[in-house]
Amino acid sequence: MTFAKKLTDTRVRKLISRKLLAELSGLTTTTLCLFEKGKRLPTALSVAKVAKALEIDYDELMKYVEEDKISKQKPSN
Repeated sequence: MTFAKKLTDTRVRKLISRKLLAELSGLTTTTLCLFEKGKRLPTALSVAKVAKALEIDYDELMKYVEEDKISKQKPSN
């Protein structure tokens, strides 16, 4: 699972709109949209803000960011 999918799934499961998550996390809706579409990976600080807003474990969420970084570094054949 990617960070984008984990973020979207968690937000939807908790019935939180992107607008509300933006308010709770202090991030913009545009930034959250880019995260959810997989067009941008968050910084550790952004992950911390999102994790706190969604009331989930930072390390669990950060694991997906690290996996995405690794998969983007792998050369494609």
